[in-house]
Amino acid sequence: MEDKINPPMPYSEILPAYGHGWIRDLFRDANSLLAKAEYESVRRGMREASMYHLNPQDYDHQIDQIMKDGLVFQSIRRVKAGGGFSHTHQDGTDLGPDTLVYGVLARDLDVAAAIVNASQPDKSGDADNVSIGELLGYPECCRKAFAEFWKTTYDPVFEIAANTPGRKLNGDTIIIERGDPRLYVHFRYFGVRIIPWFPCSFNCDASVELAEKWSALMMDIDPETTEALLGILPMESRWDLLNSQIVVNHPYFMGRATSYYTSDNKIVVFR
Repeated sequence: MEDKINPPMPYSEILPAYGHGWIRDLFRDANSLLAKAEYESVRRGMREASMYHLNPQDYDHQIDQIMKDGLVFQSIRRVKAGGGFSHTHQDGTDLGPDTLVYGVLARDLDVAAAIVNASQPDKSGDADNVSIGELLGYPECCRKAFAEFWKTTYDPVFEIAANTPGRKLNGDTIIIERGDPRLYVHFRYFGVRIIPWFPCSFNCDASVELAEKWSALMMDIDPETTEALLGILPMESRWDLLNSQIVVNHPYFMGRATSYYTSDNKIVVFR
């Protein structure tokens, strides 16, 4: 008989290494910076739309800013705050401090409506991720790869590593030595990354080209935080998934988060 296990409750935390308590402040600032960059990428015309969250505690200010900037927002669903470990959310109900409104920020109402429509589950229960990725301005190769990854996992760090040219294997561990750190997404559980999409590989040319624009945008918004991020991302780190527990080890911190259940111990080392 199959042992069916309910999905784990979303959870993440970082434990700074001794003498590196400042990493908490950096991660807080990085989380805020990424949200600002997503918004600014639409406002400045870098792309047509972005996924966006309305916070009931700041709803009036967010809506005022969206209207002032000549943008539009369409809701998709209510979700629990902190409920997405990759690209999934847990449903929320009544609006309150633990519920966000997940939707689309766009320059055009038709684009927003198209993303909302593509986000509706099909007969298999999945959204049209390829179409959504196209409307969000993500590279074609990455959109197609994500659609394939999504068939078997909600959290494809290991799969991206396995798809990376030049990867090395040490038993069941994948070693990435020639990746572009701006494409690394294994710190995102803690609000830290440069790009808002999953690349098809950690040295994808199309993603590297687009990451140049994203890092430039983030540098324009907050150069101090961006420089700090670009300083820690290239350092050696290890991503480890067993059952539903992720452990990320970095010289400056250890991070823990929940993901999907797997009986295989999946490990990726970034050098």
